[in-house]
Amino acid sequence: MPQATVLIAESERALQELWRQQLGLWGMNLRFIPNPQTIWKGPELAFVSWLIMDAAEGFAHVPRVLASSATLQIILLSWDREICEFSPPIPRVHIYPKSCLKNLQVFANLFFVPSHFAQ
Repeated sequence: MPQATVLIAESERALQELWRQQLGLWGMNLRFIPNPQTIWKGPELAFVSWLIMDAAEGFAHVPRVLASSATLQIILLSWDREICEFSPPIPRVHIYPKSCLKNLQVFANLFFVPSHFAQ
């Protein structure tokens, strides 16, 4: 299994704990940013393999973030099913409904499918 550093921009403690439970099973290096707005001002993105955040807070920043890193993978989560279903495909961006947080298979497919690492 790849050892990936995952930056999770999440302010809710309950969701942070859910991420710890889900991704901790695979021994991933997790870093939490409790205030998602600070992520765009700091150097954190240069040192991570994956960024996970709410689509409402991150969608507008995707083009700039992708341009700053050739390998960063972004997972955007949303309660709005239309965002998940009708957003155009963007390389290295994965958009899922927040309801999938409890589905380990979704994350196994994302983090351990070799095509996601070949950029």
